[in-house]
Amino acid sequence: MVEQLPGGEVEFRMFRPAARRVCLTGDFTGWKEDALPMKQTAEGWWICRLRLAPGMYQFQYLVDGERYLDYAAFGLDRAATGQWNSVVRVNPLPAAADREAEGVCAGLPHAAFAACAWVPNRADPPTFSANGRNRAARSVRAVVCQ
Repeated sequence: MVEQLPGGEVEFRMFRPAARRVCLTGDFTGWKEDALPMKQTAEGWWICRLRLAPGMYQFQYLVDGERYLDYAAFGLDRAATGQWNSVVRVNPLPAAADREAEGVCAGLPHAAFAACAWVPNRADPPTFSANGRNRAARSVRAVVCQ
């Protein structure tokens, strides 16, 4: 399961209570198999949070050395090698001025924008002004695996 959180992080979750080791791999890691080890919760979920630049990414989970797809993500895509991968779409977060202009958080002080109820993955995402964002960037800005 993949979810873009309101603050911009992307949370990857996989339920495998009996697994000994789960890693996240994808085009954002150069497909390195041990680049992003996930952390297990007491309930059996494995979680990793990343801050990715807006764009589309392919990924897989490695569970004790075996590859798994995430059918609850944003779909599947076949790589040039013929291998199927899960897909995650990272939406750009609107700038404060964009959110105010759209009325999403109208009337709130700028400090309250972080707490407003805008959900990046909703069915009717707001449109964004171009303002020079590089939507094709493929870099991982921060990694916080929990």
